[in-house]
Amino acid sequence: MVGGRNPPFFFYGVIMSDIIKARSILKLAAKESQNADIKSMINHAVSLMHREKIKPNKAPKTSQKITPYIKQKIMHYVENFPQMSNQQIANELNINPGRVTEAMQSFQRKF
Repeated sequence: MVGGRNPPFFFYGVIMSDIIKARSILKLAAKESQNADIKSMINHAVSLMHREKIKPNKAPKTSQKITPYIKQKIMHYVENFPQMSNQQIANELNINPGRVTEAMQSFQRKF
């Protein structure tokens, strides 16, 4: 500490702020202030110094559901075009490659 103060925090040559410390100083100032308007403004400022938690957005579902008809078409491609990859079959049917694998596994379990 230099002169009763902590040295500034540097990150890649840039002085970084200390939000936690600033928040505690503002809370103390609000607590000691006699003016209700000042307390209200300080408390509002402190409330703005928190990050909002962001909910991760899920991507919209773009793949069709697997119907018995789609399973039948998958099996047709697998049997008649064995050189095709799951990705190619999925592209032909506009479905997710995982759905092709899922259909193939259910077909294998039956036999």
